[in-house]
Amino acid sequence: KYIPAGPTFKTKGRTITPSFREGKVLIAYKAIMVDNDEIPMIPDNPVFLRALESYIKRERFSILFDMGKIKGDVYNKAEQDYCWNVGKCTSDFKMPSMSEMQTITGMMHRMIPSKSEFNAGFKGMGDREYYKKH
Repeated sequence: KYIPAGPTFKTKGRTITPSFREGKVLIAYKAIMVDNDEIPMIPDNPVFLRALESYIKRERFSILFDMGKIKGDVYNKAEQDYCWNVGKCTSDFKMPSMSEMQTITGMMHRMIPSKSEFNAGFKGMGDREYYKKH
């Protein structure tokens, strides 16, 4: 019979059920930072700032183009820069962090891969594994 090495948990919707009655739980998650007035803060990321700048430029150039104050090729260049910078920003934000990459690498190098660690509450993560020959 399998005996877990430590506390485990299960999730169902927005509810987390730990394997212990009393104790502390540290929860880490990704979210958009907000200030004291709940206004989203701009990430200090040069790729994001470039995408934001491109967005503002594209919106401004759209108005100027509609008014006939700039040529179509100038507006098209702003549109192209915006699309490029947003794609780069999207890729950068989807890239796993160093700890996520280490977790992924660890799961890929396991002797006995598990298909549902999350569903099992990460019971066996970090336990020593043995390979049995049949």
